[in-house]
Amino acid sequence: MIYVRVRLGSINLTLPVKERYNSTAMERVYIPCDRCGNDIEYPDDLMVSALWGLIPKKYHRVCYAEREKEVVYQIFYQTYPVNFGMGNLVAVLSPLLAIGLAWWVWQETHLFALVVLLGLVGIWPLVLRLFVYWRWERPLISSFSIR
Repeated sequence: MIYVRVRLGSINLTLPVKERYNSTAMERVYIPCDRCGNDIEYPDDLMVSALWGLIPKKYHRVCYAEREKEVVYQIFYQTYPVNFGMGNLVAVLSPLLAIGLAWWVWQETHLFALVVLLGLVGIWPLVLRLFVYWRWERPLISSFSIR
């Protein structure tokens, strides 16, 4: 996905645009930080956290560290970076734990709805991790390797 910067007076917008040319000659990808609004240029500078595990937010490393220092975020939004060590570990272990727990629940109660609910809750971190990779990390990595 390629982003185009548009300036309307004092308002800066970054809009996604579909590619209409050969994708082998990719240009720089613009991924704006949700805190400061500046572009995230390097793949290692991208930190993605999910508020309550549902809403992915992208930050620079510095912006993520500043956000974590705020008291409100420490109390109400307990998050972890989705695209680093703990996020990768949760994405791998959560479906495995959910499968084991769902198997046990099925053997004990035969409640199909509860098994499906456990499966959906367990697979969500893996779906979120794959979404973050395909939406933001992969274009940033390919854009960085071309420069």
